[in-house]
Amino acid sequence: DLDQARAYYERTIESRVRVNGPDDRRTLNAELLLVTFESVNAAQPITIERARSFYEHCRRVLGDEDLYTLTARQVAGIAMFDHGRSEEGIDELQAVVRAMRAVLGDDDSTTILAIGGLGGELLMLNRLDEAEPLIRESIERGRRILGDRHPHVASMMNNLAYLLLRKRQPDEAIELMQQAVALQTELMGPNHPRAGSYTHMTL
Repeated sequence: DLDQARAYYERTIESRVRVNGPDDRRTLNAELLLVTFESVNAAQPITIERARSFYEHCRRVLGDEDLYTLTARQVAGIAMFDHGRSEEGIDELQAVVRAMRAVLGDDDSTTILAIGGLGGELLMLNRLDEAEPLIRESIERGRRILGDRHPHVASMMNNLAYLLLRKRQPDEAIELMQQAVALQTELMGPNHPRAGSYTHMTL
């Protein structure tokens, strides 16, 4: 239940603030879990104001290059995108990827996920030529660093297949979709809704 999950995170934050203070890293970690949870809740996405406020808090306490700050900035970019300010959101996500490349390195798992996330958002805006190299890079690095059977790899393969269909390159698209179906079915089972959606797209 989403309300119960949110209530749990909020109680944890209250406890951390009481014991450790609002600027303690453990408190910020608990709040980061909450805003990340809210950012992926499609029914009630996090507001831009809340996401930006938490990002600025992390920035003030931890500095621009801390992983928590970069992740909070990524959440703020996604919030902008979700609330119709897509160009501003893309600018934020591009800045996050540049910073993660510089601070964490291209092969860090967090960087790889951020690269793929940016590619996915550009794909949603139909900016296919910008999205394609990012998604391909995320697949290549994901396979090498996270492993061939990581869920992120399957998701990015599916995104690339959809992109190639949009660019009228069906041969590679169909092959990628079939691979994504096989991998997602292996990871989650044939009855999982995501595996089913992949299968549907290949038909």
